[in-house]
Amino acid sequence: MEELTDAVCGPPTVLNLGTHKTTLSSQPNKHPFVKRMESEPGFEEITAFSRNLNTPALLDVGRRTWIERTGKTAISIFHLSTSHTGYAGLVHGGILAALVDEGCAEYCNRGALTLYPLTKYLGIEFEKPSPTGETFTAKVSTSRLFPLTVSESRKVWVTCEVSVLRGQDRVIPVVKASALFILCEKLPRLPSYSEAGHSIEDLLAYGKDEPLLGIAPVSVSGDK
Repeated sequence: MEELTDAVCGPPTVLNLGTHKTTLSSQPNKHPFVKRMESEPGFEEITAFSRNLNTPALLDVGRRTWIERTGKTAISIFHLSTSHTGYAGLVHGGILAALVDEGCAEYCNRGALTLYPLTKYLGIEFEKPSPTGETFTAKVSTSRLFPLTVSESRKVWVTCEVSVLRGQDRVIPVVKASALFILCEKLPRLPSYSEAGHSIEDLLAYGKDEPLLGIAPVSVSGDK
């Protein structure tokens, strides 16, 4: 914890948004871990399953992914800057959650190239604060053997561990997650506005004599 805390308290990284895409997307390539993965005979680099996260400049994290040739494990590397801040000096948890979800979906897609992996459940435990200005790695794996098919099961559980890379040979785990994906042969039809949801009254309804836990009753004009 001390190592990460020291990093958080250090000077913030100054980022020029005009050159954001070129500087940030190339940042992970400078880490020695990339050269090691490029030379690992048991892994091959794959093209990102979805590039949507790289389209808005502020979500360009320079992610690169390698998958074990047996299909057992996938490893990604990416860089998070001050553009991904929640509290000052810390990466926003929602950014990490999105990257975990994307990495897990990408992994499932490689095991079932003709199917669409849709997230059914995503559980995340933030074990340590994640400082900005760091290079991260994400390791995704499953107990299932590849390739995955609908005839076997429509459900696939995967796990993901995100760590901060320190130096050439140290990692500090910061996030652990598990996710359940449903493998679909085609994308589900989106409901129309007339079909979806409930009345706004259902959203606001609660027992008049039982206020919501942690929320003080609101005085209405005329009440005393």
